[in-house]
Amino acid sequence: MAVYTMAITPSEADKKRCFIDDPEARTITFLYCLDEGYWTGTVNTGYVRGSFNSWKDVEETKLAYDEESNCWYVTVSYDYVNVPGNSGQPEYKFYINGNYMQAPSWLTEGYKFMTSDQNMIVVFSTDDLEQIKANSERAGYIRPLSDFNLDDPVDQAAISNFRLVPGTTQLFRSYHPYKASRGDSKGVDTEYWRLYYVKELATAAGIKSDICLSDNDENTLTTYTTGGQTYQEEIPEYYQNIIDNQNVLYVNANNKVPSYSYVYTKPTSKYFGDWVNQIVTFINDENHEGPFEIHCRLGTDRTGVFCAVLAALCGASWDEITADYQASNNMQIREFRDWHLLAYTFRQLLNVYDVSTVENLEAELSKYFIDNGYLTQKQIDKLKAKLNGESCVTYKVVVPEETKECYIAGEMNGWTFEQMTKVDDTHYTIDIFGATTEHKYKYTSGPSWDYVERTADNKSVSNRTYTESDTVAMWKAVYEPNQPDVEKTYINITIKAYSPNGVPTIWWWDGGDKCPNASKTYTWATRPEMPALEGFEGWYYWTFVDVDESTGISYILTSPGTGTKSDDLHTYTDECRDEHYNITEDPQSTGVTTIASDDTRVSAINGGLSISAASVTPIAVYNIHGQLIKRANARQLDCSLSNGVYVVRIGSTYRKVIVR
Repeated sequence: MAVYTMAITPSEADKKRCFIDDPEARTITFLYCLDEGYWTGTVNTGYVRGSFNSWKDVEETKLAYDEESNCWYVTVSYDYVNVPGNSGQPEYKFYINGNYMQAPSWLTEGYKFMTSDQNMIVVFSTDDLEQIKANSERAGYIRPLSDFNLDDPVDQAAISNFRLVPGTTQLFRSYHPYKASRGDSKGVDTEYWRLYYVKELATAAGIKSDICLSDNDENTLTTYTTGGQTYQEEIPEYYQNIIDNQNVLYVNANNKVPSYSYVYTKPTSKYFGDWVNQIVTFINDENHEGPFEIHCRLGTDRTGVFCAVLAALCGASWDEITADYQASNNMQIREFRDWHLLAYTFRQLLNVYDVSTVENLEAELSKYFIDNGYLTQKQIDKLKAKLNGESCVTYKVVVPEETKECYIAGEMNGWTFEQMTKVDDTHYTIDIFGATTEHKYKYTSGPSWDYVERTADNKSVSNRTYTESDTVAMWKAVYEPNQPDVEKTYINITIKAYSPNGVPTIWWWDGGDKCPNASKTYTWATRPEMPALEGFEGWYYWTFVDVDESTGISYILTSPGTGTKSDDLHTYTDECRDEHYNITEDPQSTGVTTIASDDTRVSAINGGLSISAASVTPIAVYNIHGQLIKRANARQLDCSLSNGVYVVRIGSTYRKVIVR
């Protein structure tokens, strides 16, 4: 930053407020004038120390002498100086000959801010000076105990700095739960009741977990004096329970506790990002139950900034966030904070000058933490759900080694296929918000029911109920992701069923992208009846149109009256079932279609069958009850079988065979 060393011509008004504001040049020139009625004494060295240079001597703010005006001065740009202090304005003091110079009595009203430091402030031409004066008056006032009506919940919240963080239903902010920071030595007579109402309100809120942004003070309990009486610091019962249950987070990522300077002037540092990650990880941990309490010592600066970040990530508006930030001033312990100080933190995080112009604060702040590697969208989604009392269930599953991807579908996601996160080759996990442990579900190895889980003996798996860890024995088929698109062939499949006791119903799934699942048209209770097969008493049928040939169709038949239903059945072509749901001959044909011997061969091998075709084609073996034993798209399939009757399908034709 260059130092401007040119002649100056300050007006009397400039001298009385100790700076020149030049909006056209966008500069501030600090003035330490030695004329009669202004500053006095000899200047050997002079600097301007302030919120904009970390209260240090730097070349950018070293004063130079102008003989003509008899003023020491330095000119800096708006961009340099516009770093607010607690007042929300740039704050400063002149540092002359190694000593701070206190604000003089002749300083123009409104240009000294009445916090405990009584720093001088820069007021830009566009600022609201009357509002700044009102803030300053409030900042200089310590509210005595007699001014509080502690039967009023509003004053209970004000004195304890305890309230709900906007954008959440499960995060409360407060003064420190048991450590006194303001007492008679600071002119404050409210400290006992401040700690008392933190305890009372936190207990009433049912606080279960705590985030501490200051040091661990469990072993530093001492006495304090307030209102002329001495008290012993004590850990409240609710907080001791939190400690005993190991539900306290002492934020100290990288062995560094958050500080005032870091949260306001270094929010883009790795320390700050890691602190946010540590807090979010703690909240999202299943072992830490809400509601949560978050605090530092006063519950104002560190608490104010981290609450603002969490509120923004949870969808709170900028107006809600700034109103919450300034509510800490209701304690009135001469620790005033203006929202422009908080805005400076967000200006740095979002690289914008006016935070109120950001259209989607949640999205932009999320992007910052995601792009810089501190959080993932999944963590943010879980944080938002957890801090708003939404249920979240973590599903974990162990799968066969050949699994490439794993999906979950159930009542919690409308039976859509939601891809899970791979932990390693055989373990997958997913957090689903809004899910409960009552929801039913199944796993698949791909985004369709073609890849649904099966039992170890290759039977249908019933809808699961929640357990902390599931295991899939095998898949109906293993999904191969990133395979090139293959042109699909669509066919019609007719199912015929013999039901001598009345009209059966049918329910189905799979079928591919053109054949809608039954659930898109019917509920299970309203599943359709099968039409009668004309001319064949007791026979009924259902035709599926545009079935993906590679997918086939899965279905369940239900008998009338008894409601007895079949197992999950599956086919790639027309088939017929008897009253016991076993494969049988088509009543409209003379028998099972014979497989042409010129193209195919079914031969016995030791303990089973060997089936071959002239080209790659669907080959399958079923038992007499219609349950699939083995299948492949291949030219040859060998299958070990025990003695019995089986059905062999090659392409679209079937044959009964006997193994003995």
